[in-house]
Amino acid sequence: MRITVFGGTGFVGKMLLQQALQEGHEVTVLARSPAKLGEMKDRVSCIEGDYFDANTVRDALQGADAVLSCIGPPLGFGRSKYIGKYPQAMKSLITELETAGITRIITIAGASVPLPGSKLPLMAKITRIMMLVIGGQISRDKDEEALMLAESGLDWTILRPPGIKAGVRGDFQASESELRSPFVNLEQLCRFMLSNLNDDAWIRKAPLTSTK
Repeated sequence: MRITVFGGTGFVGKMLLQQALQEGHEVTVLARSPAKLGEMKDRVSCIEGDYFDANTVRDALQGADAVLSCIGPPLGFGRSKYIGKYPQAMKSLITELETAGITRIITIAGASVPLPGSKLPLMAKITRIMMLVIGGQISRDKDEEALMLAESGLDWTILRPPGIKAGVRGDFQASESELRSPFVNLEQLCRFMLSNLNDDAWIRKAPLTSTK
């Protein structure tokens, strides 16, 4: 399948790319710094640009059958300059997807992101309080971003993991109402994300994911 990946140079994105290539997918990556792709740079089609720029997003979507996004909130200093950008970018992305006739999009939000018709378990509620205190407006923007996608007419799936770690041992679970642990295995999460490309079970749903 021909897929476009946003956030492919990050912690989750790099593992997702590795697995996507292993599965034989034809991958296009939008990256501000293509060099961060390392040896994978020569194995993917790389569009150099910014996720917040509609023109480069449009270029990255050319010929895609589906989109996978690992775009996360900014960390550390300078995050204030991103306030308001995530909802704007999602609005633009939805428009570009509709224009291109691409309906399938799979994204990663957080376990604490509230969505209509979805009840947050206690662990996620506690995490939400922490995220709002630490992340402030950026966390609210990410909530709005997920809500905009959920209210679109696209065939979306929004994965809601808690802390993502490599090497976490246990069984993977995706559930609409249960969060079994505060962590999810990185490899398992990416494998599940890719499995949704050929599985309709989680279309227009937001599974909570965890490993225990």
